[in-house]
Amino acid sequence: MKNTIKKIAVTVSAALMCALPMANAISANAAFEYTTFRTAYFVKWENSSVVSTNITRTTKKGLQTVVRTNMNSDGAFGAINGSGGQTYNHTNVKWNRKSGSFQKKALIYNETYKSSYGGIFEDYLVSDTALKIEAMAANNEQANERIAYEAVVVGDVEGAYETTKFKNFNANGISYKDVDKANSLIRSGKTDIASYAKTVDFENANSVSLRTLRAMMAADVNNNGKVSAADVNAIQAWIDGKTNDLSIFTGLTDAQVNNKINSL
Repeated sequence: MKNTIKKIAVTVSAALMCALPMANAISANAAFEYTTFRTAYFVKWENSSVVSTNITRTTKKGLQTVVRTNMNSDGAFGAINGSGGQTYNHTNVKWNRKSGSFQKKALIYNETYKSSYGGIFEDYLVSDTALKIEAMAANNEQANERIAYEAVVVGDVEGAYETTKFKNFNANGISYKDVDKANSLIRSGKTDIASYAKTVDFENANSVSLRTLRAMMAADVNNNGKVSAADVNAIQAWIDGKTNDLSIFTGLTDAQVNNKINSL
């Protein structure tokens, strides 16, 4: 009986490990650091007339949801359902326009995750079809192609800007280059993510506007929709070894971010 229990435990453990991203993911210090991911959903076309979205994803157990944040006061979350097994989590999120419809480009909502296994967001999807995006327009026709998603590694601002594909984020770690890039966004006035999203060319993965939007998302550590000096301070705190988890700043005000850094 004891041997049988041991075999079962080994089998379950192996299954869980297989479910986690392996390539370029597990490093010598992975157990001591968390990678924070942020995935945002956008209406990507003018005159889109989107009234609702229905997004489902199936992710591996190595990915932990931190928070789901509505970034648009014109709409609200509807039903949110979840299920899971030993190696996966399945989530279905509905978002609805309060009244009228979106006629222009817009940021809808985002989700923040973290994992001690590193990698990029797509590493944690159980398959290439594990993220399904559906949308409805005001005339009750499908509008799936009018919604875009962007996934970044929070703090990896330079990597976000250098990403030239719709998937497979160019994660290259957090360093002083990211501090410099975040500061350059602030100096150039590219700080308001929702406003900037209205100008982005979502059809071209290599467009400067989309690359800049990714950089802004990665720089907005506390996820208040703005890139600020407090976000830069949080990235610097990571570099200085004061924290191993940037997700701790999610949802804080800029003042609270600075206070938290001072207490580390």
